[in-house]
Amino acid sequence: MLEIFFILIILSFYWIFLIYVNGKAKNLVESIRKHPELDKVCGYPSNTYFFWEFIRLDYSFAIFLWKNKQMPKILEFDFKEYSLIRNLAIFIIWLEVLRGLFIILIFIFHQKNYSI
Repeated sequence: MLEIFFILIILSFYWIFLIYVNGKAKNLVESIRKHPELDKVCGYPSNTYFFWEFIRLDYSFAIFLWKNKQMPKILEFDFKEYSLIRNLAIFIIWLEVLRGLFIILIFIFHQKNYSI
């Protein structure tokens, strides 16, 4: 029971972090929407990308940020802010990978300990 409590606490902090990153990225998403060709390349991110689409395994915008270290020249956006959002997106992708590995390890651990 204690394991479930810790998992729920960690997931709620993760969700709060996603909401924080989404608030930071909102202006970037709005700036991207002004350019339809860039919006298409980014995967049409919405204003709720990091806490709605990202949780549903749509990583297109985060991968776009990871691949593009330099901000696209057509964007009218602050480079420092872009760099911060990019670094946060990369960090979130790594958290997703770790979350997946953690789920697999829990499954393997419970199969070994509770097998008949």
